Amino acid sequence: MPNTTFGSNLQDLVDEITRLADIHGLSVVVRFAGRDFAETLTAVMNFRPVAVVNLGGLNTEDQATLAASGVVTSPSVGWTAGSGADPNYLIGQKMAEELLRGGPRPLVYAALLDERTDPYGPGRFAGLKAVADASGLPRPARIEVPLDIVGATLALATVSAEGSSLGVACYNDDVAIAVLAAGRTLGLETPRDLAVMGMDATEVGQLVSPRLTTMEVDTTALMRQIAADLEAVSKKSAPTRISDGDQDFLTVIQGETT
Repeated sequence: MPNTTFGSNLQDLVDEITRLADIHGLSVVVRFAGRDFAETLTAVMNFRPVAVVNLGGLNTEDQATLAASGVVTSPSVGWTAGSGADPNYLIGQKMAEELLRGGPRPLVYAALLDERTDPYGPGRFAGLKAVADASGLPRPARIEVPLDIVGATLALATVSAEGSSLGVACYNDDVAIAVLAAGRTLGLETPRDLAVMGMDATEVGQLVSPRLTTMEVDTTALMRQIAADLEAVSKKSAPTRISDGDQDFLTVIQGETT
């Protein structure tokens, strides 16, 4: 695991990996990656694992080192969408498209202000930028938003301007709710002055007013590949490529903020 915020979606993913591992008589150890890739790799190898499920904490070189020592890394073939693109890039694109559905406006990526790393943000920001470029819009800004009203307001104020309309793609629903609260403090009307897109489709995002527009990620294809990899480890056979379909793994949950 990358050393990132551990929301309910990642918890569900780890729970399912644990269930699949148990079928094959394997135990799961969750290890958070540090900023030093070499130290993380050494720590992982000290466990002498039969397999490593990489959820973004190991780079390509690390995976090659593990393979050379006989350790299977899963997803064994890398998890991409049907187009072969990085899923986070596609998330950024889809967020931008939803934010621009009501018309052109400057785009912003709102990251969580946190000492932990954000392994998913760069890909999403790249997807957001690609749509902005294709639409003839300025390069999106990036802000870091804390989960408190004063800090969130200060962060949003750096990119908002009187008479302008912003579209903000957020790291997760918590950040989106903070941005909405900051927008109210700044006197911005949603979605006219401030369109906001969350991520992860949490229950709390559907309880706030205005109800949050967010995105749900279906990890079924990812879990099918991990299941196939663990089956291969159990049988000591070559991993099987599982088709991951197309971009239907992303679903926009329409709310009242875009």
